[in-house]
Amino acid sequence: MLSIIITHYETLNLLIKCLDSIKKFEGKKDFEVIVCDSQAQEKTKQIIKKNYPRVRYIKFTKNVGYGRLVNAGIKVAQGNYYLILNADVIVNFNGIEKMLNYFDNNPDIGVLGPKLLNIDGTLQNSCFRWYDFWVVLARRTSFGKTNFGKKVLAKFLMEDYDKKHPREVNWVMGSAFLTSKKVIQKVGLIDSRFFMYFDDVDFCKRVWLAGFKVVYFPEAIFIHHHLKSSDSKRGVIDIFKNPLTRIHIASYIKYTLKWMFKKNLIRFLQSRIFLKIKKFSVCLIIL
Repeated sequence: MLSIIITHYETLNLLIKCLDSIKKFEGKKDFEVIVCDSQAQEKTKQIIKKNYPRVRYIKFTKNVGYGRLVNAGIKVAQGNYYLILNADVIVNFNGIEKMLNYFDNNPDIGVLGPKLLNIDGTLQNSCFRWYDFWVVLARRTSFGKTNFGKKVLAKFLMEDYDKKHPREVNWVMGSAFLTSKKVIQKVGLIDSRFFMYFDDVDFCKRVWLAGFKVVYFPEAIFIHHHLKSSDSKRGVIDIFKNPLTRIHIASYIKYTLKWMFKKNLIRFLQSRIFLKIKKFSVCLIIL
């Protein structure tokens, strides 16, 4: 069984389009739909109750962030597979079927991301290499317009990949991806300490470390009304003018500190000093 978990925050018109795209294949597949709504409004609840009676609706009175919404859906989901969607994504049955079949035939996959198109039909970047300081600098300042900055962005955006065939990637955008109960049981839920941004990067990193693969799957094509709210094309001015830019940068710092700590901890646990301490502690216990 498939559980489709939709995260929503004050975009009712887009949510309706998303639900309508799913409603078209009722009866073709055993699935459930769960809408997790941040800062929920009564109007949204009533529309879903009236027009989409099969949908399970979970509401939060405050804006709780992406991670808590996804986790709330996973905790009540009945399916063995979880299709995580933002409310601004329009899906199609053929794409979902292809994703499920590919996931079934490749048990080492932990996350499968579809090809995403903009509303004008152009390709949307949704698979990436890992972030580093130079990537953030190139995306947020005029450094990205320099020759070196352009090379940094091209590598990050995987412009050397034609995106016409499935391929292992570092991470895929959290707007739309397929995972499974088996993966969640081993990897854990989305880290809700990230209010927005980098929760998908963090989750994919944990998937890789758990022994699963993250794969970009262009044979499934969804439409994404991506607003890019954290980027107003004003460079560093956004840091002062756009609160979402500040959240994005704060999440990057949080992500960096989290993995820097884990990396150093692993190094320490593998070091000679720790092994000597461990050996000495065992001797003391024996004595």
